[in-house]
Amino acid sequence: MEFALRQMGTNTLPFLLKRLGTKDSRIKPKIEEWAGKQDVIRVRLNDNAHKDRATAVAAFEILGPVAKPAIPDLQKMLNNTDNDFQVANALAGIGPDAIPALTNTWSHSKPAIRRSGFTALVDMGTNAETALPFLVMALRDADPDIRWAAALAMWHVGSTQPALVIPPLVKSLDESDTRVSRTAIGSLGRFGARAKAAVPRLTELLTQVPESGSAALALASIMGTNQSLPLIAGALTKNDARVQSAIIDVLGTFETNAHDAIPFLLPFARNDDEALRNLTIRALIKIGPRSEAILPVLIHELTDTDSTIRNEVLVALAAFGPKAEAAVPILLEQIEVLTANDGQFPRTAGSPPRPALTEVATSQSQVLFRGIRRNLSRSKRLTRQPLTNSNRNCSATRPKQPKPGNDFSVAPWLKP
Repeated sequence: MEFALRQMGTNTLPFLLKRLGTKDSRIKPKIEEWAGKQDVIRVRLNDNAHKDRATAVAAFEILGPVAKPAIPDLQKMLNNTDNDFQVANALAGIGPDAIPALTNTWSHSKPAIRRSGFTALVDMGTNAETALPFLVMALRDADPDIRWAAALAMWHVGSTQPALVIPPLVKSLDESDTRVSRTAIGSLGRFGARAKAAVPRLTELLTQVPESGSAALALASIMGTNQSLPLIAGALTKNDARVQSAIIDVLGTFETNAHDAIPFLLPFARNDDEALRNLTIRALIKIGPRSEAILPVLIHELTDTDSTIRNEVLVALAAFGPKAEAAVPILLEQIEVLTANDGQFPRTAGSPPRPALTEVATSQSQVLFRGIRRNLSRSKRLTRQPLTNSNRNCSATRPKQPKPGNDFSVAPWLKP
């Protein structure tokens, strides 16, 4: 099909333009509106017009520069049709020759048509580099929608032209419209180390809402995680829960690469703000899955009233093995209460439920407790006994583990 289309070349343009201008029947919107108001009769309408337009766009992409003679007609269609998105994509498929037609849409009165022009340039990527001067000008447009779309397109179009793109993006960091400033932050972050000129302003934005999280991610991309950690973690001193939440969330995404940030995070694990505290616990679990520095915090959270947090902490503690021995008494208490109450935690009238003994800790507590105790007992046996033929197979000397539902209170191997 592509071969045949290229062979026919410009002879196909009248047919493609007609297909691209295909419109739905005038009665179709009314039928769709009626169908949405009732559920007795199912109405299925063919979307042939959309298919025709999509086929025409694909054909323009195949023809590429060969379809250049169709640009004037496409530009007229773009200004006089509701199919602006498909028409803009058809122009983008032709290539750089169609860039003037796309940039002309920026002065159109309809916002949808202006956005279609920018979207088409984004799809063209670096093939639209000749539009960079227009994008730079668009960053100073009076319409915030235009400025936002231009900031979004800057990276896609100018990724190989940092000297031309980065300075105007840095200026956009001072935008009053947060959509524009956050989009500029994201575009700068994609340039990596080439955007070092943005570091001072991004550092200031770490303590501002809503840019703090985006600024942290951009700094990590530009400077590297290790180099940016002191700056990012330092923003936690800002007495603003929204800033602190954004920074903690970002630090959690760095996982073990943010290990040096643990001392900055530990105080927030005891914060009175439940949402901030839970966010910190989750971040610490990601950052230090084997770090003994977070063990006291995790053990303390076994008594948290949030069942989801308790479950996540239980899983994290199991990974520590014998190092989590301090958690055994709490886990044993939970298991004993379960055993004494047929698998249910007591709810006595007039007294609040004990936070450590709620329903969600059940089977996971039993399984994880067994895992910690088993690893602890095994390590003690191996350090106490020489390896001989009689005890070479540790599993042979380990007491048989009870199945779920057994009475743990009478299992000798569970006794502390």
